[in-house]
Amino acid sequence: MFEREERQFQKSVDKLEIDPATGLIDPRKAVKAFHRPAAGNESALPSDVRPPKVLVWTLDYLVKNIVGGNPDLMSTHGFVRDRTRGIRQDFTLQNYRGLETIDCHERITRYHILCIHQLAQDDRFVLQQEMEQLQKCMTTLNELYDDAKKDGIPCPNEPELRAYQIIVYIHDTECQRAAQKWGFADTDPGVQQALRLHQAAFKNAPRFFNLLRRRETTYLMGCIAEAHFYHIRKEHFRKMRQAYNKDTTSVTLADVERQLGFDHKSDLDRYLEHFGIETALDGQGEEYIVPNRNFDGMA
Repeated sequence: MFEREERQFQKSVDKLEIDPATGLIDPRKAVKAFHRPAAGNESALPSDVRPPKVLVWTLDYLVKNIVGGNPDLMSTHGFVRDRTRGIRQDFTLQNYRGLETIDCHERITRYHILCIHQLAQDDRFVLQQEMEQLQKCMTTLNELYDDAKKDGIPCPNEPELRAYQIIVYIHDTECQRAAQKWGFADTDPGVQQALRLHQAAFKNAPRFFNLLRRRETTYLMGCIAEAHFYHIRKEHFRKMRQAYNKDTTSVTLADVERQLGFDHKSDLDRYLEHFGIETALDGQGEEYIVPNRNFDGMA
């Protein structure tokens, strides 16, 4: 109650919480906001810290009524992102680490991964901020899964979320070793596929994109992998510069488009322009890349 009244007084009410008839905050729609810890910021009142069951209900409402009730994901993204941070914060404040905490963090993780793909082309979307919240979710999940394992509590969704973790931290060379401690890296198909993607990403980009097309790669695995496309493709172009001499005509645009998973030639053209990579036509009129000329972005 106090949190709602305070936000109404401070005019910090989201449009998704307003009663259109009164223009005021609607108690049926209001969801506790994230409280940013800062100097001078009072600690949350014990009465404002929601118990686990209420936090599950709150996430149910956000997923079904807000995300599920609006076809435009971006229009609700800021609200849901803040309120899910508030859910995670309330779990932390009461140091509750039960199955409700695991369930909520798993669902919030999936939401962030979905947004990384669905909102990638929206200029208002900031990938770095989304990745930051995703990684915080995953850090908490790591701790929750480890605690559950010590207590003998099964977590049926752990392999799925661990697979996402492997792809999120695709730059981390220790992921392969860490996965062996989980107990299912050699048996779970999703984790095995994530490990194959991790291994191929910066060593063999064509294999990486070929793996993405296989049915073992789930939709959400593909969504999070998309966040790394730029760096994987950039590394492939850098290797091309080193591997091919200036007179080669063997690297055709058609091959690169297929090998690096571009949906359209126009997408590839934007990359080439961004990196200052030149192309030319061979004797048969086939367009090819000139690897050793002006790879401005490859240094």
